[in-house]
Amino acid sequence: MIQNELDERFGTWGGLVLGSTILGAVHTLNFLQPGANIKDALVAVPTIAVLGSCLGFAFIKTGYWLETSVAMHFWYDFLLSTASYIADPQHQPFVVQYGTGF
Repeated sequence: MIQNELDERFGTWGGLVLGSTILGAVHTLNFLQPGANIKDALVAVPTIAVLGSCLGFAFIKTGYWLETSVAMHFWYDFLLSTASYIADPQHQPFVVQYGTGF
């Protein structure tokens, strides 16, 4: 919805740039939690903005159909989560540990 509106107001490429910038800016909220590292945000936010431009470009090139961009976003999140889990399986939000007393 945002990219469509920006495209109408600023043209295809202006809408893509502004939409990607907004996506990166909104994701700064991920780094406002207690204990968040500002250095991580300085790397992650521009990376997310670049990812947003790739997703927006796919959205444009597929005739403004969301399916491709949504699938790309899913696989990006899936692979990022998998790599994060492999790197540090003990400190993940969805890890369930169980054991026996003997």
